[in-house]
Amino acid sequence: MPTALDRKYPNAPADWRWQWVFPQERRWKNTQTGRQGRHHIDEGLVQRAVRDAVSRAGLTTRTLCGSA
Repeated sequence: MPTALDRKYPNAPADWRWQWVFPQERRWKNTQTGRQGRHHIDEGLVQRAVRDAVSRAGLTTRTLCGSA
């Protein structure tokens, strides 16, 4: 976490509300510091996965990500 946020919210790294719900599959690594982490995946990928699941399930009602 950025330093200012780390000081303001010391328990944030352990709090689930600060964690990515849909993290990237691969981790990034800073070659100079050795620090590793993940970013969130693009929201379009989540929307596409939901749309495909709705289509495969044969749902005909409208969903949050579009219609089937």
